[in-house]
Amino acid sequence: MAIMKAISLAINYWKPVAVILLFLGVGAGIYYSGFHASEREWTGKWHERDLAELRARAQQEGAERSKEFARQTIIGQVNENASKQLEQAHAETANAKSSVEQLQHTISKLRQQLIAGHARQNAPAAGKCQTEARSSLLLAQLLEESVERNRALANYADQSAIRGAACERIWDKIVEQTP
Repeated sequence: MAIMKAISLAINYWKPVAVILLFLGVGAGIYYSGFHASEREWTGKWHERDLAELRARAQQEGAERSKEFARQTIIGQVNENASKQLEQAHAETANAKSSVEQLQHTISKLRQQLIAGHARQNAPAAGKCQTEARSSLLLAQLLEESVERNRALANYADQSAIRGAACERIWDKIVEQTP
């Protein structure tokens, strides 16, 4: 009996139910079509924004690479100049070495003359002469070692000055380029 009643209700009210279902179907269709249109619009905008970001990033990377290339070029030029200066300093050191050798040779001659001179002095003053001879020999040896040490320190100072100046030139040129 309940089935019959449901069938009779369906027959009597099928038109309003069909109209309601029709409106619901049309409303759902309109909603989904608007949703998909909006989704396509936003997807297009996101793609445009992503492409703009990629272009900007590529442009910025290109600018940074060109800056870094310019810096590396400057560093290369300064290092090349510093290498030339170091070679010149080494050549000057070699020239100075010959002067040092001459000075050491002179000191060696003076030492030998001191030894020979003290040996010729008379015997009564032998104790005093030996002390003077030892002091003179020690002074000559100290002078010889001092000359050698000064040469090494001068070489180190030249190299440090050249490297420091090169570093300073690199820094100045990089700072000049930075906006």
